[in-house]
Amino acid sequence: MTDVTVRPATVHDVPAIQGLVRPLALKGILLDKEAVAYYEAIQEFLVVEDAAGRRFLAAGPCT
Repeated sequence: MTDVTVRPATVHDVPAIQGLVRPLALKGILLDKEAVAYYEAIQEFLVVEDAAGRRFLAAGPCT
């Protein structure tokens, strides 16, 4: 199993969050949002990173 780190999202994570959402939005699974919506709500998100490679694995609202 891969070690992961869960941490609060920062504004620097917005492009990666959009990159995770966009393919699912194109399939109609999630709603696509403008970047400003993520920036405004960033304090509500957590991100999951691969502890070894610092690879962005997941993100989601924590509320």
